[in-house]
Amino acid sequence: MERQACWYSIVRYSPDELSGEVVNVGVIVHSVIHENILNYFLLEETSPKVRPLIRTKSDESTYKSFRDILDYYLKECLNTLDGSVGTLNISSPHSSNFLMELKSFFDNKKMKLSEPTFALSSDIYGLFKALFSSYVGEKFYPISDKELNVKHVARKIFEDNQFLNVKVKQDIGIYPFPDLPLKINVDFGFKNGVWNYMQATPEIKNSSKNTEWFAKTKFLIENVKDDAKVYLMYRKSALHEKNETIDLINYFNNNEERVFGMDLDDQRKVQTLCNKIEHEAHLLEEVI
Repeated sequence: MERQACWYSIVRYSPDELSGEVVNVGVIVHSVIHENILNYFLLEETSPKVRPLIRTKSDESTYKSFRDILDYYLKECLNTLDGSVGTLNISSPHSSNFLMELKSFFDNKKMKLSEPTFALSSDIYGLFKALFSSYVGEKFYPISDKELNVKHVARKIFEDNQFLNVKVKQDIGIYPFPDLPLKINVDFGFKNGVWNYMQATPEIKNSSKNTEWFAKTKFLIENVKDDAKVYLMYRKSALHEKNETIDLINYFNNNEERVFGMDLDDQRKVQTLCNKIEHEAHLLEEVI
């Protein structure tokens, strides 16, 4: 497989400049060649590696604040062309300078990024895992169900079945309007005569975010080809009680014949999808 150019930075946290104590708490890998890939993981304030840095409630709040700002920005910035997330506009994730400008924004703060480093890899996600294990620690890599978000769980399923990059493509860019630089990012897809797009549902904790996700998902469904199918992936076990997300997924599932809700906690449904991919999906080298 062709090697892809990317940049990576190590996320570091220093609670007290006078003590000089610095701890690696995350990794960010970014690539804009072929497909826009932004993969990252940041340790929670409850992580055993972070806890020694936290001596007071104020220390905990400070770390959590920096982590939440960076985490939220990285989650949301890919949905915009210029990288604006609310009132925060750091850099466009579609620019090769994204990590450099992100680093500049966090310079002189307690949480900061290392100088971006260039790399070539045929497996960006494999590189990410190796970097995380090396710089942060393999034992801190998210492996439990509670730590893994929907996209990570889906990716692990496709990796375990040896579908990823063979029959299942990741990080697909769809340009609905040829004359406009507008891009829809889809997490995974496979083709069995028609494209089947698989989109991870993010953790949504309030009604305004539900409205935003609903609008983005509706835009995706309306702008893929008429014969394409869309799977909305979620984890029922990760949804909070009275969460409205499942209602929105059911709405699309009931009102769009080509849209399917996919609970990754339902092993029967997961196995049915994997069987479909194994027996029907084309090899990517034949369709791309």
